[in-house]
This record gives sequence, structure tokens and C-alpha cells, in this order.
Amino acid sequence: MAEPNWSELFASVEYIPPAGIAVPRPTDAMLDEYEKVNGFKFPTSYRDFIKIFGPGELGEEYVIRAPGYFQPEKSTREQRFNLRTDLACFNDRIRNQPISEETINKYFSGDGGQISRLVYFAETSIGELIGWDPCDVRSNDSLEYGIYILPRESDHLTLFVESFASFVQEVFFGIRYLQLVNPSTKIPEDASALLLPKSFRPAGY
Repeated sequence: MAEPNWSELFASVEYIPPAGIAVPRPTDAMLDEYEKVNGFKFPTSYRDFIKIFGPGELGEEYVIRAPGYFQPEKSTREQRFNLRTDLACFNDRIRNQPISEETINKYFSGDGGQISRLVYFAETSIGELIGWDPCDVRSNDSLEYGIYILPRESDHLTLFVESFASFVQEVFFGIRYLQLVNPSTKIPEDASALLLPKSFRPAGY
């Protein structure tokens, strides 16, 4: 799928002001620093998208993170901000939370730790995690990876789309989100009433 014009897409959505002051959009330097520290190269489409949109909430459903926004955690306010906005903090919290032996056996036994290697960049409004698998390269030229979701009512990760551009166009601007929980969901031919609100709320301090 061709990468869309992110500036045109940004101009086409409803801009919802955040609580507080909107965070500045990430720079190449912020993205480069994350890649250097973590050894993970962002997809070209994500880099282009996030420099236009910044971290925030798409369609009142998906919270997208970006690197470089960590704030010293002097209170729960900074903790909530970091978890909701900063990509590195989001992934650290996921990886460092206590995991029971039952959970490990449930999720890790069949895939050699795929859940632990994913780079999570988003979650849904009900807390379903969405991330790239660095081992599942779908395009060497644009560094696209398979995007997986961990549904709350599932015992395994599900491959959802094959690029970040597809995630935005088919899920946010389309109706693939209906298949998040149940991939076998049949999408009706006329599903215009089921589309998510075309809105963006940037993260705010």
C-alpha cells in the first residue's frame, strides 16, 4: 500500500484540543535517539506520520505513542503522562510489570517470546496492545513490520496489518477495527455508519 500524504490527512481530520498544552511534535533527532538506544528502526511511514500528527488519540479509540517525551515522575500526573505519551516508557511498563507463571505459559509457550520482543506503539480504548514485530519484516525498503494486536479476550497475538500506513488507512480511516477483537467478523458492504470519528486529539501536558 502506498504511503498517504500525511499532511493532507492531518488537515482532513477534526482537531480536538487536549487538556492542557499540546506537546510539540517529535523531531528526527528524537526518533533517531530512540533507534540508537534501542536498536530498532522505525518504519518510514510511522516516522512521516508521527512528525505530522505527534503522539495522541486517533478516532477516540487508538492512543499512539512517540519517543522523547519522558518527564521526571514527581507525581502520578507525570506517571500517567509518560505512560500515555512516551514510547519508551510505555514499553518499559509493559515489560517490567509482574507476570505470573500461568500468564507466561499461556502467551509465550508457542512463539518463543513474540510478546516480549514486540515494540508497542499504541493501544485501544479498552487496553488492547498494538505493536511491531522486529522479526517480521514486510518491506526492507521502507522498514515495515507486521503489526500485531493482543486482544483482551484472546490467548495469542493476531497479525492485523502489514504496515503502519495500512494501520492508519484501513483501521482508522477504514473499518478494519471491527475485526480487532474477532478477525472473522463479517464487514457489511455499507458500513459508513460504523466508521470511527475522524478526529485527532494530541497528547497534552
